[in-house]
Amino acid sequence: MKQGSHAVQQPDARKNYIGLVSDTTEDKQRADSAARSQPRVMSYLVGRLAAALKRPGKAASGRAIKS
Repeated sequence: MKQGSHAVQQPDARKNYIGLVSDTTEDKQRADSAARSQPRVMSYLVGRLAAALKRPGKAASGRAIKS
């Protein structure tokens, strides 16, 4: 059997690192932008969660929760 003369190309580590950093930065910017553009939604959801946690115990199946 003959071995091929194909050289295995090594990926450029700098390019990969820059790509990862760039992707992370873009994702963070998107998340920050979404959070800023919907403060009412976040406030509403936090309020609903707080209200649900303050309610007296209601079991999902309608049974009372015994402590």
